Amino acid sequence: APEPLADTRGTIALDAGHGGKESGSRGPQGTLEKEVCLALVRHLTGLLEPDYRVILTRSDDYDVALPERTAIANHHEADLLISIHTAAGFTQTANGIAIYYFKPSARETEERPQTLPDAQVGRAWNRVQIPHTAASKTLATLIQQSFESVPGTSSVKVSQAPLLVLEGANMPAVLVEVGYLTHAASEKSLNTPDRQ
Repeated sequence: APEPLADTRGTIALDAGHGGKESGSRGPQGTLEKEVCLALVRHLTGLLEPDYRVILTRSDDYDVALPERTAIANHHEADLLISIHTAAGFTQTANGIAIYYFKPSARETEERPQTLPDAQVGRAWNRVQIPHTAASKTLATLIQQSFESVPGTSSVKVSQAPLLVLEGANMPAVLVEVGYLTHAASEKSLNTPDRQ
């Protein structure tokens, strides 16, 4: 089998977290997660094109349901899905970057029959990401290494979580929390085009 992520070019689906009525976290100065995420995916698009084909799950400030975000990536046969978010802490001192790849919940890891009745098709869809776990972990580690090479970057952790936006993705997929918007210095940094 080919090495995960061996291709040098392909299609990347970028998911700007939240949007529309869902504003996400809010910084002490009022910065909204949905705005930071959209700015970041627009900036990333400019860096990636034309070497890569980029698909955005949202290109402006509107609602997109979590399963629909994954469906967009699947429909366009993306090679990677990267969902961009900011984090929020209960204290204003919480800081750092977190990268998540999919971990099925206990119910998803149960043995299932090969042929599923219609009522269980939705649950089978929740297992689509499982075969991509190794490649998703590789992607998360590569992104971690990239962040760690940037001067002034705080801690970068890779973890697994049963995140709905990742579970139906039929390709390597990660969710990146680029910093704590509730941390005053991070909020200021995330609003700086150079830092973005």
